[in-house]
Amino acid sequence: KKQKKEQEQKSVDWKKSMAKKIIMWDLTNNILTLDEDEVPAETAWKYYSQLTEFNKVPFKQFKVRLRDHRRQIQDGQERAYEEEVLFRRDRELHPRQTHNNRNQLVFDMTEAKELLREDVKNKLHELLTPLQLQTFRVQYAPFDSGVFK
Repeated sequence: KKQKKEQEQKSVDWKKSMAKKIIMWDLTNNILTLDEDEVPAETAWKYYSQLTEFNKVPFKQFKVRLRDHRRQIQDGQERAYEEEVLFRRDRELHPRQTHNNRNQLVFDMTEAKELLREDVKNKLHELLTPLQLQTFRVQYAPFDSGVFK
């Protein structure tokens, strides 16, 4: 009877379903493994079928969507890895320049960047003028006052 009921049960609108959001969250956060051999759909279903968000989801739809989402996330991870490798190779071939084309220090490659973030977090920019803020730390001295406006 249970199998007949499942066969009669219609698929839910997966795109908008909370079930999809839960599966995607669990897969991207390594709560549910991407490896089908480690946790097959049947095993995962034992848990997910207990959640109210999955009450109207037939197992057949769950199994197909889980397989699709696992592939989707694996493909994304592989692409991200490849892009990281290419980026690192590019940085080795073309390292970031410490000075711009006007032979000025690049602000965000110095400790001044983090110090300025800290000063803004501490709201010093509300108490001091840009010129006062620039003279507040010696690390800011090499930079044009335009950085502090």
